Amino acid sequence: MTQAPEHACAILVDPRGWLVLQLRSAQARHAPDRLGCFVGKREGDEDALACLRRELAEEMGWVPAETHPVVQLRRGERWIATFFVADYPAGIRAVLEPGTHLIRVPLASLPGLPVTSWHAAVIAAWRAGDHTVEV
Repeated sequence: MTQAPEHACAILVDPRGWLVLQLRSAQARHAPDRLGCFVGKREGDEDALACLRRELAEEMGWVPAETHPVVQLRRGERWIATFFVADYPAGIRAVLEPGTHLIRVPLASLPGLPVTSWHAAVIAAWRAGDHTVEV
C-alpha cells in the first residue's frame, strides 16, 4: 500500500460556513470549467501537509494558520489524496493563476453546481463524518 498520498487538497470554509472552491479555467488540463477544492501534487519526499502549505502559497498567496486532515481519497491500493479542512478568514484576497477563480458556495447549493465528482464525494464524506472515500 502507498505510504503517502499523491496529492494534498484543501476544504476551505469561510466565516459563514460557505465553502471556498476553485473554478478552473476552460483551458485547464484537469477538470476544465469545474469547481473543486484547491489541490497540490506532492513533490519528492514532502509530506501531505507540507505539500498543501506550499501549493496554497503558490496558488493563492495565502497559507492557513491551522489545518486538519479529514478525508482520504483512495482507489484500491492507490492513495490519491488527503483532504485537509481549514478556515478561510474574511478579508483575504487570494492571488490566483490567470483564468482561475475563487468561488464561495453555500453548502446547500452544491448539488446544482459543476463540482468534480471526486471532490463532491469527499465533501459529502466530510459532512457525514466519514474519513475515507473509495473511487
